Amino acid sequence: MNKEIRFFKNRISVRSAETGQTGRVIEGRAIPFDSPSLPICEDEDFTFIEYINKDAFNRALENPNAEVMFLYSHDWDSPLARRTAGRLKIEKREDGIYFEATPPDTTRAQDLIKDIEAGNIQGNSFGFCITKDRWFKNKDGVNCREVLEAELLEISPVVMPAYPDTTLAKRSFNLANSAKKKTRRQKLNNELDYLERKIRSQKFHKKQSTKG
Repeated sequence: MNKEIRFFKNRISVRSAETGQTGRVIEGRAIPFDSPSLPICEDEDFTFIEYINKDAFNRALENPNAEVMFLYSHDWDSPLARRTAGRLKIEKREDGIYFEATPPDTTRAQDLIKDIEAGNIQGNSFGFCITKDRWFKNKDGVNCREVLEAELLEISPVVMPAYPDTTLAKRSFNLANSAKKKTRRQKLNNELDYLERKIRSQKFHKKQSTKG
């Protein structure tokens, strides 16, 4: 499996930790459910809109040992929190997946908190690996992709989002189209075979009735 990254513009906030705990908590919505993304465009002949199914990340959410990292601008060399260490909490709600991260008191973490409080952070990206998806066209004829199952790898607040790499999405789209074409060809072949057998049967019965 290969990782894909998507950006979601939303409000991220910072609050003090609960009574009896130390540090600051960074929280927000990481992933929206069943909401159309802005058109994701790789080139003129491939543009699509993406939806995240509300059950897409159930496996990760239900498995407490499934690792999810909290990073600053996708920097894996300086992680700020991780789920298995108890510093990152992820929760499924009606409209998406929410997170609470409690980073350590490091320069990197303080820089992120200051950027959030200054309004420099535009939103967050999330890194994921898709294991099951579905392609369809909406009423305007635009290609749409619904993510049905995926593994959540990381959540990253970012100052400016990188343009999404859609190479994997295009590969999935091409595979889905090939499968549809193969199914249509098979259906057409079956229909032609049925018609040929029907014609042969009619000719045979006509010949038998002539003999009689």
